Amino acid sequence: MSSNNKEEKQLNQLSDIEIYVDHDFATKLEEWDSVSMSLPLFIDSGKRAKSKRRWLTLNNYRNWHYQVSNGLKIKFKREIKDKLDFKIEGKVRIHYKYFAPDKRKRDLMNVISVIDKFFQDALVERGCIEADDLSIVIEVNSNYIGIDKENPRLDVTIMKIGDEEEQVIRDSCKKT
Repeated sequence: MSSNNKEEKQLNQLSDIEIYVDHDFATKLEEWDSVSMSLPLFIDSGKRAKSKRRWLTLNNYRNWHYQVSNGLKIKFKREIKDKLDFKIEGKVRIHYKYFAPDKRKRDLMNVISVIDKFFQDALVERGCIEADDLSIVIEVNSNYIGIDKENPRLDVTIMKIGDEEEQVIRDSCKKT
């Protein structure tokens, strides 16, 4: 049994996860220079009556069974797929703005890292960017904005980087 079939079989066994594969999604994406959207900080999983809120943080991620992690990644992709109707050719910068749910102290990268991983994988899978490696995604940065109890979220902007701007970025790094 191939690893893809094995993974699919394992995911099908999880009663709280529905599999969504969009094989018909064509590359008829409109090309953009910049796109912004909001991303969820958590995914509700489990049976409807006993739904469990799973915050997508690094501390949680490292303790999840791989089947739970894969299932949450699939749900995350399904939740944002309608927003991924664009294409950015070439190199990109990704900028995150974090709006916390409360005033608890948090490590910014603990909050952003798992969502960033799931998001970049979704961008590639949906054809929005060519790859999520260093040949395409050459800059990722983040800011803590403040508390939004009503709508905690991670806003993201993906921007195309031209050759001249890339050279400026590389030159500024050489000076430090």
